[in-house]
Amino acid sequence: MKREHGNKIYWSREPIAFNNLVYEDNQRPFMLPKDDQKWDAHAVETTSYALLVFVARDGIGILQENIVRFLAVMRELDGGLISTLDSVVAMEALVEYSYRARLRDVTDMRVTIEHSSDPNFTVDVQIDNTQRLAELRSFDLNNIYGHISVVGHGSGQALVQLDYSYGVDLAHQLDFPPVNSFEFNVYSQFYGRNNSHLRFTACQRWTYTEESETSGVAVVEMHLPSGYYVMQDDLIRLVQSRKVRNLRWAYRTTTQVKFFFNHLDTERTCVSYEVERWHPVANHSRYNMARVYDLYQPERFNMTLMEVYPLYDLDLCEVCGSYQCPYCPFYSSAPPQPPPTLLVLLLLVLVLLLRSAADGDL
Repeated sequence: MKREHGNKIYWSREPIAFNNLVYEDNQRPFMLPKDDQKWDAHAVETTSYALLVFVARDGIGILQENIVRFLAVMRELDGGLISTLDSVVAMEALVEYSYRARLRDVTDMRVTIEHSSDPNFTVDVQIDNTQRLAELRSFDLNNIYGHISVVGHGSGQALVQLDYSYGVDLAHQLDFPPVNSFEFNVYSQFYGRNNSHLRFTACQRWTYTEESETSGVAVVEMHLPSGYYVMQDDLIRLVQSRKVRNLRWAYRTTTQVKFFFNHLDTERTCVSYEVERWHPVANHSRYNMARVYDLYQPERFNMTLMEVYPLYDLDLCEVCGSYQCPYCPFYSSAPPQPPPTLLVLLLLVLVLLLRSAADGDL
């Protein structure tokens, strides 16, 4: 269904709530993050097909520009929008729009970015029709608080995007899905002298049967505690063993382990794997993040916290496991034990007997 919101036009089964504006300080508008909506991926893919049709049939006009504004607002990744399928169609539509609108010929603009918490941070980006037109310009922010001011001058179109992440330790601070789609539980087992081995088990199932009997391609992401590691070969053997229903691939990054399922149904599917400590790390966070989501509809997800209190409770000496570690002279050490009395007496008698035998020989 075609819908309009301000200067944005899109097609979606339900209305989509966009970024809210808050007026603070001197009544300047501040844009807030957009929440996940029920039909984000579908709306992007459908609207992208519509843009292809309108550009091919009618060329460039106000309607096409308003559709592009919607796609720009829905962009959540550096290299795409919501997921894979909608991103492919959206990129094709945006490239066709850019070619028809001759944006390369008219683009000549300067964008100024300022950060309120760092008065010395000011970036001027020149965007023109040279070979660097499509080059990504990225900048790191040092003090992550306050607000960012963006001012553009000139002609053309440019996209400014803010990428940020943060950690939480309380369940109510997690992101919640627009609809409950998955049941997700994570269990952990710690063993070894200083919890050097961990076994995680993730159990999940599809619950949104009002939409379909099963999910699409499902992904389970598990955060790796700092210093712990799992071999890719072990994950491949787990997949090839066919012991986990519908598990088709698994791989690890520097911070996560990911499992890919053909689909999840209403029966619980559990996957278990073991990680080992490769590097001694103390002062762990008490919670790690885990989530399950539909690959082609990421708004269908469930997120939970994995509690790793035994790691959180370890101090540096327990992790290192030796009195040779810095500031750990007390670890694995003990006062010298006095020699046993009986052994001393036996040695004394033996010495006396040997001496007597030596005197008799003389």
